[in-house]
Amino acid sequence: LKPYIPISLRAEEIMDLDTFLQDPKVLPNYLFILPLSIKPVFPGLFCPLVVTGEKDIEVVTRAISTGGMIGALLEKEMHTSDNQKREDTLYTVGTMCKILKSIKLPDGGLNLYISTQNRFRVDSFFYNEDALCAKVTYLQDKPYNRSRLTAWVRTLNEELKAMNQKMPMFSEENRLNLINIDDPSKFADYMASILSIEPDKQQLILEELDVKKRIEAVLFHIEEEKRIIQMQGSIREHVNKK
Repeated sequence: LKPYIPISLRAEEIMDLDTFLQDPKVLPNYLFILPLSIKPVFPGLFCPLVVTGEKDIEVVTRAISTGGMIGALLEKEMHTSDNQKREDTLYTVGTMCKILKSIKLPDGGLNLYISTQNRFRVDSFFYNEDALCAKVTYLQDKPYNRSRLTAWVRTLNEELKAMNQKMPMFSEENRLNLINIDDPSKFADYMASILSIEPDKQQLILEELDVKKRIEAVLFHIEEEKRIIQMQGSIREHVNKK
């Protein structure tokens, strides 16, 4: 099946879509959009994703039939109106994902296994019948001193290993994954994906293209988590004494 092509597309843009179907390494300029209600997804991960809404299942099905690429965008927490257009309820920076596997659930939903790949920004939304789509531009990290930040990441990794027993976010799987990450950008994205913070704060980290600032934001939230854990420990100690 061919992807939906808006009438306004130029011939070279139509050729771009055809090229993508023949070569999956080419990033598509047009994506079906899948809204996320819980939290954003970050690039560089392999993760499960459950889709239950009828419209979202249709979007996923059509994306699979046209190469398996889909754009994941976080829904904003507050909707101003029930009649608001769906595109107005979404952030405009998200992650392009490759659908690797799709399993139909007994309740009719889909259990997806996805590879999250590239940040993108929406240039414009459009509809293919009832499916929300977008023309997108892919985002790149700002240039940075890799060796300096890599040293910082390794030092931070050692600190995280030392305190992992007190930090509930660091499961055995997370600790093993962190050992194998020394790329500063990937490290910041992975850490941001497992932080127990509000979705809008995770979205801010996703939108940050300065890797140093992204790492600083992650560190800030880790320090916040440490303070909360210390306070919980003090409260438990106080209660035990009482």
